Amino acid sequence: TTTLEHPAVKVALTWGLSDKYSWLNMVEFARRADGLPVRGLPLDDQYHHKPAYDVLLQAFTTAPTKQ
Repeated sequence: TTTLEHPAVKVALTWGLSDKYSWLNMVEFARRADGLPVRGLPLDDQYHHKPAYDVLLQAFTTAPTKQ
């Protein structure tokens, strides 16, 4: 939430919401060494909430309103 409290921060950007179509699983250089899928987004490949979703929701809900 510290970042969202800064007056210069007006938007937040994510490169996707679901692990199902994450580009990180489609390019060789980004794949994990253990072969497991990269799971860096707030929703899993079945569109279920992951812990990151709850943290983001809390941060956006409690962030100060910007003009």
